[in-house]
Amino acid sequence: MLVGPQEQPQDGNQEASSLQFVTQVGRKISVEHVEWDGDLDIAVLHLGEDVPEGLVVGRAIEGAVWQVETQPLGNDPKLTGTVTATQRQFVKGKGRPAIYVVQLQVDQNLGEYKGYSGSPVALQSASGAVIGVLVEQLLSRLSGPIGQPRSATNVLYAIPIQDVLNRFGIAYKLIEPPIQEPLQLARKAHQWTPEDARIRLQVEASPEILRQFPLTSEIYEAWESGQEKPPLAWRKQYKQR
Repeated sequence: MLVGPQEQPQDGNQEASSLQFVTQVGRKISVEHVEWDGDLDIAVLHLGEDVPEGLVVGRAIEGAVWQVETQPLGNDPKLTGTVTATQRQFVKGKGRPAIYVVQLQVDQNLGEYKGYSGSPVALQSASGAVIGVLVEQLLSRLSGPIGQPRSATNVLYAIPIQDVLNRFGIAYKLIEPPIQEPLQLARKAHQWTPEDARIRLQVEASPEILRQFPLTSEIYEAWESGQEKPPLAWRKQYKQR
């Protein structure tokens, strides 16, 4: 994660004199300081100069297609896949607090995704908006040969980019997808009617409705698994409007 001098918060500084950021064209830029959050497992590098490429911030939507352009080694492939959950509870290690991550299904079955951690996850869309930062791979539950590590599944986790920016106090402008896109994705994932999909979007964006009918973890899990439509109380609320 990179920010220029005009965006830098004034706290959390760490010594970074030995670091440099190299752009795609080979330009080297000094790193003035580094901020680190152990719970998110994310570091932010504060650069001594601005770079022309700005960060387009987007929001993960279930069913959206994503990509990672990072190439850890010379022959490593570009990663692509689908967003399967937008707010999945995740615990990175024993004694660590639970955080919420974006769950990603990856098309490329590599067995190991070492080196891709920290990569920006971008939507495959005209905006190319970044929706998260890769932080973890899900290992297989099956035991491998004795003395050999378990291979990774095709499930990866990313910290939502908005959570990262909010944590470090970095200003941003959110690029929202056209309203029809999330409606179509919700219908595809859950076979909902257009009205059901629209109700879900309205409820999630309405503090007033959420105060009256809280979005509990049970309801959210049911939504994400496709087992349940929006609660009847919500449907009645919006049909009255």
